[in-house]
Amino acid sequence: MKQKLITIVLTLTIILSQILSIPTSMFDSSNIAKCVVLLAGGLILLILLLASYKTLTIDKKDAFILLFLGFAFMSTLFSSNIKISILGANLRHEGLLMLITYVCIYFCAKKYYREENFKTFFNIMFYISLAIGILGIAQRHIKCKALYPLFNHGICATFGNSNFFGSYISIVLPASMAIFMFKGNKKSFIISILMFFNMISSGTRSAWVAFAVVVIIQFIYLIKQKNKLYWKRMGILLICFIVIFTYLFMGFDIVKNNTTKAKINQIKNDVKKVSENRFNK
Repeated sequence: MKQKLITIVLTLTIILSQILSIPTSMFDSSNIAKCVVLLAGGLILLILLLASYKTLTIDKKDAFILLFLGFAFMSTLFSSNIKISILGANLRHEGLLMLITYVCIYFCAKKYYREENFKTFFNIMFYISLAIGILGIAQRHIKCKALYPLFNHGICATFGNSNFFGSYISIVLPASMAIFMFKGNKKSFIISILMFFNMISSGTRSAWVAFAVVVIIQFIYLIKQKNKLYWKRMGILLICFIVIFTYLFMGFDIVKNNTTKAKINQIKNDVKKVSENRFNK
């Protein structure tokens, strides 16, 4: 019964948190519903974890996560604004309570989520990610006042903020790439293409860095494995990514303002400024 309850709460919390943040204005986003779902789900999961403490085992990874949470708790106690540290800033709500929620989700997913539930969860996640990815692409090409602000708020899908969307992509894209590379799953290939398009077109540079790190790690793994099928699938993905990047960078689409090229030029200018400042010192 406890196992089934954890699976239901975990699944609903992860799924609903992706689709309950819709922009309401150019400088606001309705994150309240998402935060309520996360905190409520996190509270239930925490209670279930504490009720099962006798059967829980902690490995080194778990210990580091708990250590991080301990540091976050200590920094909250000594914060100049404890309220913001606990609840998070306005419009974002990413405080200590949300960190505890994420840790509870991690532990429950690792300890109690069974392989037989993964197929159903994967299919649900596929259709949600598909809808989010298509919405992100549509937001790049559609400017409709009647649909304001959903299609006039930048490329942010259902997250209300391109940085939040970039964080989502940083999780989904590496996972879908890995599943396609190892399993040859066509659904994962589709999600990989959609998320890469949105990652580049949204201009979220933190997501670009995360993607670069993941690709390097995957290449190191491939070199060690020496599996030709894995290399073939990775090659297919990289060719598609290069085509998409070229399409967006060269500005071949109907969008007049080439955000991708502007972001890359901004990165170059930032690097140049940092280099000049260091040289002058």
